[in-house]
Order: sequence, then C-alpha cells, then structure tokens
Amino acid sequence: TLVPAVIWPWLWWIPVAASALSAASAIWAALDNARGLGHEITGGVVALRKGSLMRRTDVLGRDGILGWNIRRSPLQRRAGLATLVATTAGGSGAFRLPDVGREQAPALWRTAGPVWDHLAEPPA
Repeated sequence: TLVPAVIWPWLWWIPVAASALSAASAIWAALDNARGLGHEITGGVVALRKGSLMRRTDVLGRDGILGWNIRRSPLQRRAGLATLVATTAGGSGAFRLPDVGREQAPALWRTAGPVWDHLAEPPA
C-alpha cells in the first residue's frame, strides 16, 4: 500500500486509510470474539462457546469428558488466562475453550466424568 504514495505523493491517504481500516477490522473482530466466549456447567453437560464470524458451541456430556489439558501462551500468562482443552473419546477427541480466567478454570476441570474415579479408590 506504500507504492502509490511513493510514486504519486498526493495519494498519501491510501496507506493511512488502509491502516485505519485494518485496525478497525481487527478491533471489531477481537471484541466480537471476546463477546462470543463462554461456558456453562449444568448437572450432566458442559457447554463450550467460542468464535467470532464462525461461532461454535460444543455441548459435552460430563461422563464423556476424560480430562482437561491446560495450555498457556506467554501473553495468556500475563493476562491470567488459559486455554482449556477437553479430552473426549468422541467427536474430534479434543474441544478447545480459549481464554478462560484463572478463577473459572478450576470449576471447568472438575467436570471430568467418573472415568478415572476407580484410580482414587483403594482396591478391594
């Protein structure tokens, strides 16, 4: 976008307009993505919602969740956020929920089904 401004100096507004349009689009997408994040935990299911232009809601049965993986980028660590990945045997095998707050994460990872409960009990 700088070529027209270098060749024809009176077209300086083209790179400025392109930058402003790109910044406005990026801000809108980030705000819409943040508005689309969320989760809901009920007695039998966990609903995970994410996305902006292609919003997606995954509803998982608590008995089908084998466990949770926690991933944190350096920027997420600074912001106190994490990406939780539910490991399941069905579907794609993994369902991501990005940017979960530090205070919300324990409530989510405690929703893993009773699949591993037999390991916590001593053998009879």
